[in-house]
Amino acid sequence: MGNSKLLLAVALLAACISSCGGDTADGEMGDHGDHGDHSHDHGSAIDLTDLSVRPEVSLVAEPDGSGGILLDIEVHGLELVPADAGVDHQPGEGHVHVMVDGSSVAMIADTSYHVTGLSNGNHTVMVTLSANDHRDYHVDGKVISDMTSVVVTGGT
Repeated sequence: MGNSKLLLAVALLAACISSCGGDTADGEMGDHGDHGDHSHDHGSAIDLTDLSVRPEVSLVAEPDGSGGILLDIEVHGLELVPADAGVDHQPGEGHVHVMVDGSSVAMIADTSYHVTGLSNGNHTVMVTLSANDHRDYHVDGKVISDMTSVVVTGGT
């Protein structure tokens, strides 16, 4: 990749992280500003309805007793790549967007994640599959996702 393309890719990534909110290194919920509605959409969704083998995601979420949630995510039919792997859609690649109570908290390529800094009480956790350009993957008009509720203790 030439220097000018590399600089453009870095600038676009920095702009997205700045405006969309990035994943924090220690798993704490970052400031995602007005993106509480999961508005990372950079265009229309990518419809995978016609694929014979469709990507799937499942989620198990357990409270850690210290104001956090441990997530175990299973992804089938999609190669997980870092959220900053590139700005162009690559078929068969993507990452996971993690939301808690409707607010985006992370964009990850891992199958485990630790959300911290939550208040006591019931929280809804949702994971969605997204392309490299952050567009949601859809099947039959619905985002490929999984959601669960968790009761957090030991939090703020």
